[in-house]
Amino acid sequence: MKTMKPRHAALLTALSAIAAVAGQPVDQYQVKAAFVFNFARFVEWPAEDSGNPADPFAICILGRNPFGSFLETMVEGKNIDGRPFAVRQLAETFPHTASG
Repeated sequence: MKTMKPRHAALLTALSAIAAVAGQPVDQYQVKAAFVFNFARFVEWPAEDSGNPADPFAICILGRNPFGSFLETMVEGKNIDGRPFAVRQLAETFPHTASG
């Protein structure tokens, strides 16, 4: 029998917690929020590219936010390498400059 990797176990634990709290079928965006949160936690981020250690680790959403408040609630009070998580909503379009 194949054993489960700790990362997979953590994701399943998070998904189980979501289902228990909700007491109802889990929405696909709740599952996706759990995946994004756990993915960010288990990546080994290079120290030289991490910016200012006092800045939060930002998860950015471009355009419409399908997660509602679930992602913000999930990351509240959590940190990665001592940096707090922050969920940021970005505009649908980015300003650009014409080259010429």
